[in-house]
Amino acid sequence: MRHKKKQLPACPNCGNASMTDINYCPQCGQMNHDLNVPVKHLVAEALESTIHFDSKMYRTIKALLFRPGFLTIEFNEGKRKSYVAPVRLYIFISFVFFFLLAFHPGKNDQPTPTDRPRPVALHISFYTLTEQDLWKKSETQIDSIMAAHDIPLTTMNKYVARKLARLATGGRNEFMQLLLKNISYMMFILMPFFALIVYLFYKRLSGYYIRTLVYSIHYHSFLFLILAMSIIYGWFFSSSIAIIVTFFLSAIYMFFSLKHLFGENQLRTLWKTFVIGLFYLISVLACFVGAGLASLLLL
Repeated sequence: MRHKKKQLPACPNCGNASMTDINYCPQCGQMNHDLNVPVKHLVAEALESTIHFDSKMYRTIKALLFRPGFLTIEFNEGKRKSYVAPVRLYIFISFVFFFLLAFHPGKNDQPTPTDRPRPVALHISFYTLTEQDLWKKSETQIDSIMAAHDIPLTTMNKYVARKLARLATGGRNEFMQLLLKNISYMMFILMPFFALIVYLFYKRLSGYYIRTLVYSIHYHSFLFLILAMSIIYGWFFSSSIAIIVTFFLSAIYMFFSLKHLFGENQLRTLWKTFVIGLFYLISVLACFVGAGLASLLLL
């Protein structure tokens, strides 16, 4: 049995005396939980909550990985108590993913033996200018280089060239932090757009847009989860193999999840998966380009 929290007979905040077997005060809303208890009591409550959360999270992750579409079906049928809520699941997994993405083991971070640091190699160019062209250049030198490359000296062109010069000279860490933040924002915006694409293909079977939105949250949770696994795999083995496997797994997962969720035959599900996946891939690429441009302009 779950351990019952110690309650107070009256609310200490507003003085309401009708607090018997009530978790929250009906007048002010304060939780009816007496914290003046032994430490072991608080530890027992914390462990109880943690074990309960972990068991629910384990059950949810297992279903997310190995039963495509199952969590969405359960949620849409109202069976929600046994699993982590879709938004909470997405926030937790995406946090783990972006944390791993920002963390780099030290195998590629060794200092170069030369006294002068090299310009970063993010392969970003502007017109015919590259990072190497603008490395450690002053504003006057940047204008001269732009003129030498026949680039119009407009206010916008100068602004972008100076941002690229700052990136090449030493703003890589700041740029990567901005990029990760902007990608997380744009992926959050991309979820309802992906749900809209699925809804347009399954409008008759889905009924309401909210059903495909829940599916989109679950699909992106799966996507971030396998991407997090591929990052860890890439620390020890080939990252290119991990990327290829992740791409195929995401496509296969989309096929089976759509089939289980909407119940259409394999051929119809296959072509819909292909078209939806193509639209989604284009959207993701546009998302990354937009995040990169925004990060460069905000640097």
